[in-house]
Amino acid sequence: MKLGGVAASTMASLGLLVAGCGGMDAESFAERIREQGVQMQVGRELRSEQEGLTVYDFRIPPVDSTSVEARGTLEVFESDEMAREGWTRCLAAADLTCYRAGQVVVVLPSDGLEARRLAAAMQRLER
Repeated sequence: MKLGGVAASTMASLGLLVAGCGGMDAESFAERIREQGVQMQVGRELRSEQEGLTVYDFRIPPVDSTSVEARGTLEVFESDEMAREGWTRCLAAADLTCYRAGQVVVVLPSDGLEARRLAAAMQRLER
């Protein structure tokens, strides 16, 4: 199930900067998201050629029979500046939904229900 273009562009432009997320690793970030009611599960570490970047896959299970599983990557950078650059590159891709929380960049290839739930969780973390 997909959203229309307006919702997709709105989600892609959110790029939330969440206070207090600097220096987090992938699992502690996912735990913060789970506290917001989104069952993000961090998977294996993926190969990255970039110095100062660790990449993990993740999944968000479907919430009901009408939704689909969301899969994406968590990019954990060594510095805020590197994360800002990574997030900017992600936003330039037309087919990705991107969020930034401190040194973590969340990259989703779709904008389904689970992506919207993640967006809501990111907004709650910002408060």
